[in-house]
Amino acid sequence: MFSTKLRLWLLLAPIIIWLLFFLLGIISDFDVNTTNLNSFKVDSLVYNSSAHAFWTILRNNILIVVINIIGFTSFGLYSLLSVILNGYFLGFLISNTFGIEINCQEIILNIIPHGILEIIGLWISVSAGIHSTIIFIKIIKGAVVPKIDFIFYLKLAFISIILTILSAYIEAFYTLSEYL
Repeated sequence: MFSTKLRLWLLLAPIIIWLLFFLLGIISDFDVNTTNLNSFKVDSLVYNSSAHAFWTILRNNILIVVINIIGFTSFGLYSLLSVILNGYFLGFLISNTFGIEINCQEIILNIIPHGILEIIGLWISVSAGIHSTIIFIKIIKGAVVPKIDFIFYLKLAFISIILTILSAYIEAFYTLSEYL
């Protein structure tokens, strides 16, 4: 059975990794052509309606979450890569949007409403993926894995999926509503 300390570590590790790479993304000093960022418009994503946006966003985000949840298929490597890239690119995007025609308030209003749930859902799905990897390795070694460990894994998976659905709904019907 997983100890409480290990479970806590499995929940905190994705957050710590994400935050480190988020900060790395912010301080990265690449020469980015901000003209491309300036010309990017949300409506260029070609959503016909909020419902269309919801299903498209949900499909994209749920794919990432499900792949994270079944992290044992890559021994947790995809799950870790997912949280690293998400943190880095969000930090990089935010740091490179300052100083162009997008102000801080606009960035916050376009990310925070759905982003909090989406990022927490990502963290939990990565935690589930790492958890599933440990369970998988124990099974391969012939160890008996207690039912409570499977239940904990399923709870993490369920919570991350629910958060992803809610974040897609908020993004489509609230965050993007002014663009559709």
